[in-house]
Amino acid sequence: MSTDGILAEQQRLARLLTFLDHDPGNLTLICDAMGKAIALGDLAIGQQLIEHVKIHGIEDPRVFANGAHLLLQAGDYSAAAAFGDQAIAAGLNDPAVVFNTALGHFHSADFSAA
Repeated sequence: MSTDGILAEQQRLARLLTFLDHDPGNLTLICDAMGKAIALGDLAIGQQLIEHVKIHGIEDPRVFANGAHLLLQAGDYSAAAAFGDQAIAAGLNDPAVVFNTALGHFHSADFSAA
């Protein structure tokens, strides 16, 4: 991705966060913002979004799956595994989610759950 492309994506993420401030329970906005943070590798925004999910009590399998990915990027493996477990328990059995969840369990030394 070019520098201009990265800047445009960062600006899009900033706009999504502004919209999310006005509509904190909007699942589409949350998932889009999480996806942008993942793609950009923006750990600070990723953590901000994880806190947003916790504060607002958002429980959606797609949000949990994206949260697991963000938490893996941040190196918070046990929290990533917990988010992944919630996504799977809610019926999301996408291979990437199962893999990310197992990876979180593995790196947090919870081998029986991996």
